[in-house]
Amino acid sequence: SEEETTTSSSTTSDLATAIYQASFDGILVVSSTGKIESCNTLALTMFGYSPDEAASKVIGKSVSIFVGGPNAAAHDRHFRNGGAASKAAGGCLGGVLDRMRDVPARRQDGTEFSVTIGLSAVPGTGQYVAFLRDLTDEKKQLAKLDKERRFNEAIINASFDSIFLTDGYGTIKMVNKEALREFGYSS
Repeated sequence: SEEETTTSSSTTSDLATAIYQASFDGILVVSSTGKIESCNTLALTMFGYSPDEAASKVIGKSVSIFVGGPNAAAHDRHFRNGGAASKAAGGCLGGVLDRMRDVPARRQDGTEFSVTIGLSAVPGTGQYVAFLRDLTDEKKQLAKLDKERRFNEAIINASFDSIFLTDGYGTIKMVNKEALREFGYSS
């Protein structure tokens, strides 16, 4: 019946909105000309905007307000040259659609940070949807692990004893400088 269809459609719309807002990723819906049509709360906060600022500072603006790095100025050109049929026509956006990439982004205060972005065309709408994940914490964790690894290697290499690190099968995975010297290899 028409009432059931309306209720089902309303429930589906409510569910889609709830998923959109509850996502662990920032989400942007962008027009074929590169204008931001909507975004979830996480995307706003990721870029330093409050929900109250969305209508005046984000919606209707070029997506380039979020682009960092040396290519920020040229970003709008991708949309002008790509258009809605970009992927099918081999346009500028064809090379970035439907794959994840790490790119520089820019917050409202001008600070830059890294995000992973996935950009997909929304079939039949002329729109694109971008899923964004802030890599700030991940990069800090990787830097911390790298610092610990370098520290541990320095300790191992400072030893006056030969040290061999092996895996569970007995395959040598690392030797220190003293082991190389003792067995006649150069470091």
